[in-house]
Amino acid sequence: YSWAGAEKFGMHSRRFAFFTKEGEELLNAASLFLLIDKESRALSEPTKETLSLPIVVVDGEPKLPKMMQKYPILMFGKTHEVEESEIDYNGHVNNAVYLDWTDSIFDQDFVKNHPIKSFWVQYDKEILLGQHVEMKYGMTENSALLKGCVDGTEYFKVRFDF
Repeated sequence: YSWAGAEKFGMHSRRFAFFTKEGEELLNAASLFLLIDKESRALSEPTKETLSLPIVVVDGEPKLPKMMQKYPILMFGKTHEVEESEIDYNGHVNNAVYLDWTDSIFDQDFVKNHPIKSFWVQYDKEILLGQHVEMKYGMTENSALLKGCVDGTEYFKVRFDF
């Protein structure tokens, strides 16, 4: 299921829940996003269609993500050139790719021994085809952290909690 939620700080929210055929909840998530004009890449005003979406509140729905979380200084890094297969129909890196990038910095044994309980992603700027992303990563006791920069400017953050 997917439904429109209330606005927060001028951003739109979308909530998701996935269930088995028997009705057992497998996963729930919430996201915040801004409307962007595809041609100009500038913020866009809501349309009649987006303004007319009913706001739905469901008992037990996931909380909206926390904004602007602080990160420790991340020491390790690698650089990645954005490939065509990572670009979506909006012309920027597909949101799911950030999770793939985070997953790729850890070896398979680590991933098998640290099941993910939750994750959080903050997208600050669009990443485009051919850009070189410097990925800095590190660990805390219960989290894996990744920060991506282009030309020294922060573009995204990801945290996996286990």
